[in-house]
Amino acid sequence: MVEELQLNLKNPAILASLVVLVLVYSNIIKIRQQKPFTSLLQVQNLNYVCGTIASSPSKNTKGTFYSSQINLDFISGNITKEKEKSFFSASGTIQIQIPSSLVESFSPGKLFTASDKGFLVESGANVLFSGKWSQEKSSFIVNKIDSCEYKKNVFGKIDYIRALCRLVFKRLMFSWGSAGALILSLLSGSRDFLSESVRVNFKNAGLSHILALSGMHLSFFSGLTGSTGRKLFGAKHIYLIQLASILIFVWFAGLSPSLFRALLCSAVLLTSTKISYKKQNMLAIISWAFLIHIVVFPQDLLLAAFMLSYGALAGILTIGSLVKKTLSLILPTSISNSLSSSIGAQTMTTPVSILLFGEVMPIGIIASMIVSPLITFFLTISLLFIIISLCIPFLSPAFGYILQAVYKIIMFFVNSFSQAAPVVIN
Repeated sequence: MVEELQLNLKNPAILASLVVLVLVYSNIIKIRQQKPFTSLLQVQNLNYVCGTIASSPSKNTKGTFYSSQINLDFISGNITKEKEKSFFSASGTIQIQIPSSLVESFSPGKLFTASDKGFLVESGANVLFSGKWSQEKSSFIVNKIDSCEYKKNVFGKIDYIRALCRLVFKRLMFSWGSAGALILSLLSGSRDFLSESVRVNFKNAGLSHILALSGMHLSFFSGLTGSTGRKLFGAKHIYLIQLASILIFVWFAGLSPSLFRALLCSAVLLTSTKISYKKQNMLAIISWAFLIHIVVFPQDLLLAAFMLSYGALAGILTIGSLVKKTLSLILPTSISNSLSSSIGAQTMTTPVSILLFGEVMPIGIIASMIVSPLITFFLTISLLFIIISLCIPFLSPAFGYILQAVYKIIMFFVNSFSQAAPVVIN
């Protein structure tokens, strides 16, 4: 164990990651905004913003607004007492809040009679919004979508295809009820149809990581396509098949800190495995992913999802690995592997949870052991049913009943574990 620790500390990626962690989280180095707002017009005077949606809009907990970011091209506002409108060029990114009635104009099960025109608001769309700046929310509050279209070039067409695919997927998932709402959250990151009670119960059961797009979902998708591709095309092309499946999943779901971490880890692991047959040092791989991540998105260092995602995986690889050696002597392999991973992830993320939320959910260790395999099974049959439903639509309702039954089993355990009291740290 001592020798392994010494080898890890000599690894340049691991050592560099530890140095960055100390410098950033001790406030010796401060993270600046990556794309700060820059314009002659002050942000509080904004009435119109024009630019490109930078991330897929996500609904807030109350369901009243969708939050996103916009890369600015130009802005307009009132700068005189006569309320004359002036236009200014602008750069940088600002937060926007869009009313649900405007975003959901095409969504299934939604009816907004006040909406005279629908817009497909997704990442990559060029938009013109009117509204006003909220100092309290540090966001531009949209009250009207004046235009929303996608560029005519190749990248714009790809963005538009993605937006349409996500819309079609939402409509299929809506037809499967509450089971479809969970699938939608797990495969696309969209919680449009997921009830607040379900979100709260997952959180109280210590299972929030299951709803957050992360390595579990990417590993599942990569493993499924890898095993299928090996049977169809052989082991020779398995690297390209898995890498392509990972990129397609991330393209469809959108980049979150935890999913980008999973993408980087998977890409580094697949590439290093392809060029070397030696056993890979997973702690070094996550360290390389960490260093690449903070270069691309340095502000993610300050996000809870980033800290919890890297912390959980680091805990599995370090503390979990040590615990597994002991547990494997007294428990079956499958149980010891699952339990040690849960203990490692929970132990490493506990300080972050206490610092950010003031509480921890120890029940999550046991809950993850039971619910995670059920979620894996749920996702497996869901993907199979989705493919068949797209080819043979009339079978979709029957599949919905099957998925609903599995969903009720999952929620039985989630609801039961959510009754456990959290440990509150004042």
